[in-house]
Amino acid sequence: MGSRAIDLLHALVRRSGIVVSKDELIRAAWPNVFVGESNLKINIAALPRGRSVRGWPRMRR
Repeated sequence: MGSRAIDLLHALVRRSGIVVSKDELIRAAWPNVFVGESNLKINIAALPRGRSVRGWPRMRR
């Protein structure tokens, strides 16, 4: 998982229980940079789904 995906995860965790817009997520991961929504989609897809991430406990379904 790359640093942008971690930035996105951090933004989502900070706002747990609240809907976070695409624009907010893009600003969180790419401040002061213009990127398309495809970058967001790729990095959201890279978030862990049930597998262990450095030092994090394994998530169960």
